[in-house]
Amino acid sequence: MRNVVLVAVAVSVFLVGCGPDDSSVASGVTSSDGGTSAACVDTWASYGASFFSSNCQRCHAGYATHSTVQYAAGQFSSAIGSGQMPRGTTLSATERTRVLTYLSCGAR
Repeated sequence: MRNVVLVAVAVSVFLVGCGPDDSSVASGVTSSDGGTSAACVDTWASYGASFFSSNCQRCHAGYATHSTVQYAAGQFSSAIGSGQMPRGTTLSATERTRVLTYLSCGAR
């Protein structure tokens, strides 16, 4: 019986710790995988266009279009996440996190 109680307490603590925070639910922003995430706040108009224009277009003229970025978001995530891109520029940790979050949210 003692083991059952310990397991129940452990599961309860785990579930409370892994639940969504209030800001995620309140924002109602849906990521590309269908989950709700407060991090999915950037859009092409508010962030994506300027990021890709400033950091990619000088070498990849066609990569600064919304449809191209959405289509190749996974490839861009790999290249940016590994530090291969953008060439000639080092992104800050904050900027790298922001663009990777933007891409993982569907580059909307």
